[in-house]
Amino acid sequence: MRRYGFKAVLLFLFFVSLELSGMGQASPCTAGTMANVQGTSCSVGNIIFNFQNDFDFNVTVIQNGAVDFHAISPATVGFIPIQNGNQAGFQIVLNVTEGPGDPFFLSTHNFNFSYLPQANPGALIRGESLTLDAAIQVPGTEQARVLAADNQCYSNGIFEPLFPQLFSQSGQPLINNPSESVLLEVPSTQAIGCFPGVTTTTIQSLATGAATARLTTATFLYTMDAHAALPALANLRYSNIDFPGVASTQASNINNQGQIVGVVQDASGVSHGFITDGKGGFTTLDFPGATATFAQGLNDRGDVVGAYADDVGTIHAFLLEDGNFTTLDFPGAIFNSAIQINNRREIAGLFQQGAPNFGVFGYVFSEGAFNVLDHSRSKFTNFTEAFGINNRGEVVGAFLDPDTTRGFKLLQGAFTDFDVPGQGDTLPFGLNDRGDMVGIASDSDFIQHGFVLAGGDFRTVEFPGGDSTTPEGINASGRIVGVYTDAQGVFHSFLAEPQAGNSQAAPSQGAHRNQQTQLPGCGSSEWQKHPENVRRSMPCKPGR
Repeated sequence: MRRYGFKAVLLFLFFVSLELSGMGQASPCTAGTMANVQGTSCSVGNIIFNFQNDFDFNVTVIQNGAVDFHAISPATVGFIPIQNGNQAGFQIVLNVTEGPGDPFFLSTHNFNFSYLPQANPGALIRGESLTLDAAIQVPGTEQARVLAADNQCYSNGIFEPLFPQLFSQSGQPLINNPSESVLLEVPSTQAIGCFPGVTTTTIQSLATGAATARLTTATFLYTMDAHAALPALANLRYSNIDFPGVASTQASNINNQGQIVGVVQDASGVSHGFITDGKGGFTTLDFPGATATFAQGLNDRGDVVGAYADDVGTIHAFLLEDGNFTTLDFPGAIFNSAIQINNRREIAGLFQQGAPNFGVFGYVFSEGAFNVLDHSRSKFTNFTEAFGINNRGEVVGAFLDPDTTRGFKLLQGAFTDFDVPGQGDTLPFGLNDRGDMVGIASDSDFIQHGFVLAGGDFRTVEFPGGDSTTPEGINASGRIVGVYTDAQGVFHSFLAEPQAGNSQAAPSQGAHRNQQTQLPGCGSSEWQKHPENVRRSMPCKPGR
């Protein structure tokens, strides 16, 4: 995900909105040529394509010392609308060939134009793919390439470029990526343009000398979703958790006996772990010699896992078992965090690997060994986080697919992926023995909301009057603990207990919409300084 200046977005969005106003009733796109769609708007399925008037199609040929440059009429370039299930788009028919020629030969076709996709009312743009039907051949030291670049910036701040290409040149490895796709991190309603005066889309073919390049078609397809409202509010009775004598309280998990673990900050800002005694009292936990301690998970036996910072700021994982602290670091990792432990003393957590195998990986630690969880490599890096494990050995976590953060369940080696329906990033943080889960999801405006999944039914979790709610743990009786922030940004904790019925019309005091979440980069100082932020209230994002 890339973002650009907020003021620039507002200004450009204002001017683009003048062009897009009144376009909600676009007529269906019909097969023809690019000349038919230039400067018009037409729809395919649940998406409108707003084509601009900046088409620039040209060809350059250098042969026997003579240069021929001339424009290509859009009327010679075909246009075909495409709809297939939840995908809608168009295909540009080019049918151009470069070469072969003499040693000084160069031939290139360039197609530059702009269009802005816009979802119809009730729909969202979820992702895009761009595919080239092309081929190149380079018999000697010449070069040939076929490429396309489609840069779409969306109204919710996402910048998603696609750059499929074929490229070959003497002394360099062949690039063979004729297709590229992206799943928007958070779905959007429309693109707004990226850079004023610069076309959004370029398609090019080129060959020199005896090389050849063929470019037949370029296909642009958008994946669409229904614009789904947030799930109904869960019917929960909320209680505030603020321990006396501390600056802030952050509850991380709850076991089946009702004990809670988490983090408190003292008046000087130092973090200490805590565990409650079930009678309203709590005991602080401090790893020996640590500058900060973060308790994150516990089982019914009273074992606690978490993380601590040493005197140089490095984060290590720990296990507190039978009153004894033990460091639990993956070999060679530069960051470690143990997050949950079940009654079999199986531990779910995550670690960050440095170069050359940079990435974030989940793990299950069992019987003295780490079992690394690497769901799938995203487009940019390895990114898998394990957040919870129940007494059946079922694990929940998150991964990138390829840009959107999605949730997964892992049981007996099999991953099952899921999202909160119709929303963006989904991060599950805790689960109980029935498979009920809690976590957070972001909507199309990057606003974060808590959720609970119980009995196959998603519900929204919002602390009444809170600005940001993050449910973090759930026990067998459905009791949920987590954190929320007040209007001043101060962290508090809550306990939520299920009530009869499935939902309620509104929280008792009326919840505010959660503030937009700016996620720190993995490995950054902001990400490493606080394990709670790593896995819950501020999960990290890998850089590109």
